Amino acid sequence: MQRERIPHSETRKMNLSQFIAAGRHVFATIGYDAASARDIVKQSGLAQGSFYNYFSDKRALFETILAQIFEPLVPLLKAERQQATSPYEFLFNAFEACYVLPLNEPETAAIISRNQTIFRELFYISGEQNQIREDLRADLEQGQAEGKFRHFDSGMMADAMISLGMDLVVQTAKDPVAGKARLVFLAELFLPRIVPDDLDGSSDSNARRSH
Repeated sequence: MQRERIPHSETRKMNLSQFIAAGRHVFATIGYDAASARDIVKQSGLAQGSFYNYFSDKRALFETILAQIFEPLVPLLKAERQQATSPYEFLFNAFEACYVLPLNEPETAAIISRNQTIFRELFYISGEQNQIREDLRADLEQGQAEGKFRHFDSGMMADAMISLGMDLVVQTAKDPVAGKARLVFLAELFLPRIVPDDLDGSSDSNARRSH
């Protein structure tokens, strides 16, 4: 009986998934700097040399893994801000999404904490970072237009929030307890910098902290 052949496109998808899974395991266990393409191929169980049919090097694979980690965060951050009912929730809910990111999967947390340098480097040149920045800048400008936020440079504010949000992701991957404290601190740090002088966000902040 002749075996049914798997279409070439399906084979490529399966191999790609195997390399990504293998890369995640290798980067999480021995780290980006120590890892080699040979380590990843060995972990995948695929043929030697086949790695380069999918990735030019281990950096390209890490970029793919990073994109998969951050892709769900892009729409989530925007949704959290748009659903916020106060300036404090605008801040807290978005930072909370960053806090939760490395908690959802232990392997993801290990990838982030073990490879902080390359993780940060590639994030800041990624398409996901660009989209997060553009979305945040637009939301900040909308808040300004509606009188909810004071006047400030929306681009610089977005850069500052993203930088500290990225740091929150990394620190939470290393120590979730410390990450929780950072989450509250960041929301309270930015609150007086976005709320107009004639609005007081402290009561909202205190109410949120009590939960």
